[in-house]
Amino acid sequence: MIQVSMEIPTVYLSQWTPFTDLDFILAHKVLEDDEYASFFANRPSRREVILDNSMHELGHPLPVSDLLDAAERVNATYVIPPDRLGEWKRNLDWYEETVDAFEGTDIRVAPVMCGTSPEERVYTRHKYKDAHMICLPFREPRKDWYNEHLDACIEKRETLWERIHLLGVNEFSELKLFRQLSDMNLNQVFSVDTAKPIKWGVEGFSLELMDAGNITARNAKLSSKDLLELDAVSNDVHVSIMENLSYLKRVCQW
Repeated sequence: MIQVSMEIPTVYLSQWTPFTDLDFILAHKVLEDDEYASFFANRPSRREVILDNSMHELGHPLPVSDLLDAAERVNATYVIPPDRLGEWKRNLDWYEETVDAFEGTDIRVAPVMCGTSPEERVYTRHKYKDAHMICLPFREPRKDWYNEHLDACIEKRETLWERIHLLGVNEFSELKLFRQLSDMNLNQVFSVDTAKPIKWGVEGFSLELMDAGNITARNAKLSSKDLLELDAVSNDVHVSIMENLSYLKRVCQW
């Protein structure tokens, strides 16, 4: 089973959030939108919030000081430290800076796996050994990375992380493989965030039919940043979005 979260525009938070399992929210949106921040700050007490650094939406990650501010405003469960694809050493430095900044809080730091070689990823795994949750970026061969770390941990009798979060949906074929991994490794909790049900619903596309026709689920026209500013959709689009979300949850949980 993979728990599902979805980036949701402010005006639809109350309608669509109940159909997800946890909340994946954007730090820049928390800082600029009081209604958005208030919604998550007043969520049910046991509901988890993963606060992202907004790299995908802004083209750059927010600094650690802004992440601390945003995380405290919503009492986040996890915060993803600043990261950039391909910048291995800088990502590790950002991780250490974030851990230091959040020391003394109850908010857990969930770093993004990185490394351009197996040797760098081994170093990263040991650097992240105290992290409760690890995030896997969708633009990397993350299934291979997961198996690489799992095999190494089995060989050395080390413990792999309790939580694995998939940053975005790549293709449904990959998501189904992770669902199988989640069923095989019951001591781990898997989760995923995505905006694809909304993005493709806005365009009138069915994720189920796209998957059946082996059509890529990437490259939707609506940007992730613009998605957060949606203020109205037609009834037909709303139905399409809900059908897409339903299919996503079937893939992840049935």
